[in-house]
Amino acid sequence: QFCVDYWQGVLDELKPSGILAPDTAPMRKEDMRFKFGWTGFWLKAYFSRREPKMAVWLACRGDHAAENYAALAAHKAEIERAVGQPLVWQKDEVREKWSLVWETNGLDANDKDDWPRQHKMLADHVVRLYRAVQPVVEPILLTQGAVVNNPTHLATTP
Repeated sequence: QFCVDYWQGVLDELKPSGILAPDTAPMRKEDMRFKFGWTGFWLKAYFSRREPKMAVWLACRGDHAAENYAALAAHKAEIERAVGQPLVWQKDEVREKWSLVWETNGLDANDKDDWPRQHKMLADHVVRLYRAVQPVVEPILLTQGAVVNNPTHLATTP
């Protein structure tokens, strides 16, 4: 129940942004995948109960993961400028994992009195990362023939 309650607070903070798919529900684990309708791109967040650490990241998965990551990396400066700080860019070709990560240390998820601040901060990071990568991600998806079907931008393939 701890994780569900934690993520529900983050989801409540995210609702006014209008970026979440309506069926997004809190997870029962320490990481959460937010639904935006982006095939092959996963925007996730994480908190730790063992150490004061949280992160928001965009993972590239699927058949086009490596090329999608390369396309994002080509826009690294503008993405980081939009986010407001450098991100950690991770490339693991052996495990087929490519991601860009926004880490935050010093926040203790076990401190329930601090949850409102943490929820607001994580939601802010999710929105900022989403908005920073959206101008790159959606044209990639349209080029690949995918349907971009998210709450803030609806497009269809011809």
